[in-house]
Amino acid sequence: MLSRDLDGGRARHLIALASQKRIPFQQVPPEALSRVAGNSIQHQGVAARMAAAPMPPAEDLLDQLAADALVVVLDGVEDPRNLGAVLRSAAGFGVAAVFVPDRRSAPLSPAAVRTAAGGAELVPVGRAHNLGQLLDRLRDRGFRVIALDVERAEPLWQADWSGPIALVAGGEEKGVRPSIRSRCDLAVRIPVVAEIGSLNVSVAVGIALSEATRQRGGLPQPPRN
Repeated sequence: MLSRDLDGGRARHLIALASQKRIPFQQVPPEALSRVAGNSIQHQGVAARMAAAPMPPAEDLLDQLAADALVVVLDGVEDPRNLGAVLRSAAGFGVAAVFVPDRRSAPLSPAAVRTAAGGAELVPVGRAHNLGQLLDRLRDRGFRVIALDVERAEPLWQADWSGPIALVAGGEEKGVRPSIRSRCDLAVRIPVVAEIGSLNVSVAVGIALSEATRQRGGLPQPPRN
């Protein structure tokens, strides 16, 4: 659905793509699009109806992981926009899968999918009945499990991010739970200049994935003086 107020090259491009891929579309009054999107979501003149993003059992994804995969495990991230932002970073840095627990986790809601900006379609999200057991299975498969922590941890650039890695990040308020932290091989922190407590979880995950990808050869190395 495209708002009749949407014109110019952007509208023509969207119409051409929809026609090329045989996706039916219609141009509607702006108020009709607002009713479809709902009051809680600010649209940009375009809306689409699509199937809900699947969230398969974690076990189904484990068998599909490459030997040197990089994955993210979220422990208690309940804000859909944080989940979406993590998926966006995960897609940008080549993460193979994101795992979340059955409970105390944000759903793949419209808000999460919109924030992911395409990441929800590129990175599979698996639900784990027991997050601790999932980490045990990852370690059995040769993954090193690295937790993001604000205390009692070395700076993230001092860690070795090569090989199969599972990055664990905690929820917005409590961080990684002690029971999950005890199953990790090591913890790393992101040093900050100001005493702000901790970074937003999606920001922290993005920074850690950037360092991991740099070490794994996926980003240009910084120049040496």
